[in-house]
Amino acid sequence: MAGDHDISEHVRQFVDSRFEAFQHDLSQTLDSIAEDLASDISREQEHLMLMQDQVDKQKNALQRELADLNKRIEQERMQRSSVHSSVSEEMQSMRSALAQREADIEDLEARMLAVERAWALPGLCSALFASCCGGVRSVWRLGGGGAAARGGDEDAAEEYPLTQPLARGA
Repeated sequence: MAGDHDISEHVRQFVDSRFEAFQHDLSQTLDSIAEDLASDISREQEHLMLMQDQVDKQKNALQRELADLNKRIEQERMQRSSVHSSVSEEMQSMRSALAQREADIEDLEARMLAVERAWALPGLCSALFASCCGGVRSVWRLGGGGAAARGGDEDAAEEYPLTQPLARGA
């Protein structure tokens, strides 16, 4: 039995030595795996940080572009508003000028009508010319005095529109 005890002691020592070797190998393997994992994690973290930097750079670039686009849009709005305002002011100015011209034309038509009526009064023109020319008889008489002075027909009033009233709407 003493021999059995020596064998079991040798087996125990063998098993213990193999177990310690196994623990040592396992410990080295786990340490190696831990180092590899730590290295992989470190690389992945660096990669993620680089990716995050890229995302941040793109985000900043897009924010700058967006701000620039918003600024351009606002400038375009202001320019269009300014142009619209200028066009509106110009249109109002043109309307005012057109209304003034229409009023001037109406006033001129009224004056021309008054002159035509004065020319149409018998004897008024003769009296005016007589007072202006010092008693000299005018060659201009109503109804074609110019034609009479040239030896033409006394009824040639059509040649001289001032001797005829203006037709309204013409």
